[in-house]
Amino acid sequence: GASAPDPERTASVRALLRGADAGRRRKDRTMTVLMWSAFALAMVPLVSVAWTVVVHGMERFDVYFLTHSMRGVFGGMDAGGIYHAILGTLLITLGAAVISVPIGLLAAIYLVEYGRGPLARAVTFFVDVMTGIPSIVAGLFAYALFAVVFGPGVRMGIVGSV
Repeated sequence: GASAPDPERTASVRALLRGADAGRRRKDRTMTVLMWSAFALAMVPLVSVAWTVVVHGMERFDVYFLTHSMRGVFGGMDAGGIYHAILGTLLITLGAAVISVPIGLLAAIYLVEYGRGPLARAVTFFVDVMTGIPSIVAGLFAYALFAVVFGPGVRMGIVGSV
């Protein structure tokens, strides 16, 4: 049959495990302190830059800054605003949506309703490839393609939408 555990042996095993646990807890506390210290150290420049931007930026952030463009502003002039940037961002986003939403919806409908055969496999392959590529890489590729087709230095707003 089964024999009862030896109390002395059990006590020595428990003492050994307690010592190992104490060492692990000490290492865990040490590493926790090191990680929090590294985090705090890394936050110093981030908080410093954010504080500087907010303190100096709030002086300039007003209705004029939001409603005037940079037209006619050059060099160290203390004038101009971000109206052109806001409008440009909205136009490029609208252009990108006008291009991509119909293509995406039609591709999805095709794949779900009719997607059989080699064309469906090709569309699925390209969808998988596009989901794996960062958008900045795809955008740079499209911009480079436009530069090759239209020549370098061409300035067309629609290129940003593609």
